[in-house]
Amino acid sequence: MKSQTLRILSLFTLFYFSIILDGKAQGTFTNPIMQAESPDPYVVYNNGFYYFMVTTGDGVWIHKAANLQDVGNAPRTKVWSSGGEIRRDVWAPELHYINGKWYIYACGNLSDDGFNMRMFVLEGNSQDPLGSYTYRGILAPEASGIDESPWQDPATGILYMTWSQFDPQGQTIWIARMDSPTQVSNQRVRISEPVFNWERTDGLVNEGPIFLQKGNSLHIIYSASQCASAAYALGRLTCTDGNYLNPGSWQKVGPVFQRNDANEVYGTGHNGFTKSPDGTEDWIIYHAKHGTSFTNSDRSTRIQKFTWNPDNTPNFGVPVREGVAIPVPSVNGAVQTPFNGVINLPGIVEAENFDNGGEGVAYHDANPQNMTGAFRNEGVDIEASTEGYYNLCFSENGEWTEYTVNVTQSGNYAIDARVASTIGGSFHLEFNGQNVTGALAVPNTGGWQNWQWLHKEVYLNSGTYVMRFAIDQAGFNTNGFIFTNLGGGNGIVSGQTYRLVNRNSNQVLEIGGCNTDDGARAQQWPWLNSGCQKWKVEATDSGYYKLTAQHSNKTLDIVGCSNDIGAGIQQWPWVGGVCEQWSIESTDNGFYRIISRASGLALEVQDALTTNGANVRQWPWNTAFCQQWKLEVVGGTAKSSLKSQTSEELVENETQIPDLILFPNPANDQVEILFPQTDGNTASLQITNILGEIKVSKNGLMEGKTTINISNLNPGIYVVSLDNGSKIITKKLIIKN
Repeated sequence: MKSQTLRILSLFTLFYFSIILDGKAQGTFTNPIMQAESPDPYVVYNNGFYYFMVTTGDGVWIHKAANLQDVGNAPRTKVWSSGGEIRRDVWAPELHYINGKWYIYACGNLSDDGFNMRMFVLEGNSQDPLGSYTYRGILAPEASGIDESPWQDPATGILYMTWSQFDPQGQTIWIARMDSPTQVSNQRVRISEPVFNWERTDGLVNEGPIFLQKGNSLHIIYSASQCASAAYALGRLTCTDGNYLNPGSWQKVGPVFQRNDANEVYGTGHNGFTKSPDGTEDWIIYHAKHGTSFTNSDRSTRIQKFTWNPDNTPNFGVPVREGVAIPVPSVNGAVQTPFNGVINLPGIVEAENFDNGGEGVAYHDANPQNMTGAFRNEGVDIEASTEGYYNLCFSENGEWTEYTVNVTQSGNYAIDARVASTIGGSFHLEFNGQNVTGALAVPNTGGWQNWQWLHKEVYLNSGTYVMRFAIDQAGFNTNGFIFTNLGGGNGIVSGQTYRLVNRNSNQVLEIGGCNTDDGARAQQWPWLNSGCQKWKVEATDSGYYKLTAQHSNKTLDIVGCSNDIGAGIQQWPWVGGVCEQWSIESTDNGFYRIISRASGLALEVQDALTTNGANVRQWPWNTAFCQQWKLEVVGGTAKSSLKSQTSEELVENETQIPDLILFPNPANDQVEILFPQTDGNTASLQITNILGEIKVSKNGLMEGKTTINISNLNPGIYVVSLDNGSKIITKKLIIKN
């Protein structure tokens, strides 16, 4: 039977990848979907994924998520950085697919110390929206403009662009034809200026224009009044006669979407539009504020569904209050559902048991029919397998199937895929839109039913996910996947107090001068056992933690909640923001990298300095020792890595051993094993080879340690599994000659 076959060789140990995922609930969501500061949001849907961007100032970042409601917390990729002609202040990027290529339209400052904004365009170098881009220059260089957005007339193929321009009348809306995606023609006209009171609060502003078409009506939805004002609102320009370059053909109405004091939503503006995955619903994405203060520091991204009036004008309704449950966007008229219940991991994912939902929702197949007709009446090609049950077959590039899975326990997982091929191919696995495996090469196994195992190891956080099996290079059959928990969770105990020791300097993270003020900065300093050097680590949700300084009861935070590379680290009262939350991910030898939930950047000591008081900041992860930290329990007789430790010292304080410790490793004659011991429980241990054969077995272990004679074992890779009565921990052991 296939289920028995799939369990064989499930404990390979070849590679280790540390990847943290964010579990997502299904059914409803609440606004905001991305916390402040996340202004000028834009999103586009392509091939089963939403690609989302906001203003960050330092370049162009793109988030990728399978679900619209998840884009704010999705992993992001920086596809372009400011520099050269565009010096800084990169605002309002938009991603568009035009005539077979990806383009990014944005604006930026040509000056290092002044205000000289211009519009520019980037051209994609591949079909991957997250791929590289080439700078193609300034659009309409004589115009001081921002917030440009293109539109291609589906009837004629003609390209148009609209933008906001700084004129004597204030910021005004213009439209022009485009000669190409990278060139604006000289046919340009102004179609709106701020003349009504609702467009003139704290400034004369028409900005952020974007096209929206329904039937024969073309709308431009734009933002009016100063963007820091609570009165920031949306207006509408509508043309129904097709004479888009005639200012008299555009009629203005507004405001069409504005502050709602009852719902405590203010400053509703700078928006984009998209559809639900099944194409049946229209959604607006916009930023808004939760207060009335004149500031740009609290703009957060929100989404909500809108409808259409009988005259083909949009009805946006009123902005939804924060925290109110909103049904998720429609997927084929309903939320995507599991085929035979949620699949629990560790466990087996049968390839043919992909989710219900149909083409473009639960799977994508190039042929609309199951070519063999086996098992399911769907478009995915399925055939009977010689190993029992069924396998997927007749693969083509770009096809995918999705499975709703539940990772029951955070930790390291072995993924073993069962594949067969005569020519080879490649695929990858995604969890909630994040590629967790990278490309996995399928070998030529010598036949379409000559099955072999393909192995990968990753780190998964607990939670419910949509797993996507995506074919990159066709030419193989797939029988299924085994997920085996290898243990090795991050070992962090929520509620415990730790000191954070930097791997490079051997100094600890502290709040400088033990200052208790809001905004006091973080630095490194030699260990003094001070309260400002002790951090209570508490789980928040989805694998993230808050770190609270003992002396001030304030949390570790990013200055200004900035996404900028090099932004400083401070303490701040806990408000639940994403810039106060961190993932703590194992690297090696008991060290961790600490990654901001808001920016995706790593906590590091600036410039790898070893001096007392060196600044702590956020920086892109690059594996440097100055970005790695050891979390050591504080209190009582806790031993520290600030001096060398013996195995006896480690055992002396069991809380110092949250995980399984093997040393030496690699080993040859014997290995000493330290493990967390729980009161009243004995532990049992097994050592198995990569075939799953038990080579060593010991029961009744006490005192948190044991020594194993391994001199009679052959050199190679083994798996040590220990059950201490409360959890099972697994580690790789290498035996050498």
